[in-house]
Amino acid sequence: YSLDERVQLRPEWLPNSVVDTSVPIGQASFNARLRQQTLKVWLTNQTGYDLAMLNKRYIVHLSGNGSSIRLSNCTIEHKDYGQPDFVLTSLPMNFTGTSNPIVFNTDEFANLRVTWEMDEASGAMKIFTFIEGQLLGGCFDSDYRIAVSRVGYSGLQVPTDPY
Repeated sequence: YSLDERVQLRPEWLPNSVVDTSVPIGQASFNARLRQQTLKVWLTNQTGYDLAMLNKRYIVHLSGNGSSIRLSNCTIEHKDYGQPDFVLTSLPMNFTGTSNPIVFNTDEFANLRVTWEMDEASGAMKIFTFIEGQLLGGCFDSDYRIAVSRVGYSGLQVPTDPY
């Protein structure tokens, strides 16, 4: 599944055929071209824009600067973007592989894979992001543990996350 740099601020949901195979194994893969933008990957249990905007959702922020891609933030959002407090919290980030950005020409499409799993031992939801098979980083949530049954993405025309 591919996404162009002109992705809208509203989420574009991965097709049901992709989600039906992604959710049971806890991972979704698609091609993305970030250019010099921030891409937001949505992980939620809500279907449709209105429900997704009014309920808790994981948002993974990936930023491109032309020559590399980095995991810039993980948040839980819970309100419409018209509300000033739409971000509920930022999640702790755990860079178990590399803390450096992955070198990649962001004018090209990158293979992006996001994985999520509930760690039964710790009770935490763990989310990891890979670019071209390389671990970019991860984050975890021990408080809200949102079930994931929908995956989408949206973009910002200008990165808001510091690079």
